[in-house]
Amino acid sequence: MWFMSFWVAHMDKWTIVSAGFVQGLGWVCTFMPMNIVSSRPWNPKYRPDAASIINLVRNIGGSFGISCHHYAAGAQYTKSVIPTWRHT
Repeated sequence: MWFMSFWVAHMDKWTIVSAGFVQGLGWVCTFMPMNIVSSRPWNPKYRPDAASIINLVRNIGGSFGISCHHYAAGAQYTKSVIPTWRHT
């Protein structure tokens, strides 16, 4: 994400490709071990159900995290753009 914050309109394609590669590698290094550790204690008969529940919780958690980030970023933006209103 930090690497993507320096993008401009006139970039070459290799900058975009390298950022996507690094981000994809980060996803693999984060979620593959997490999925392996979280599904290991389950009986093999129940692993498909467990995998679906784990992915559901991960998606809900990600949505919650994104919502919190957007709320905080929006509040910060609003404070910097809109002056303090004084009610008289």
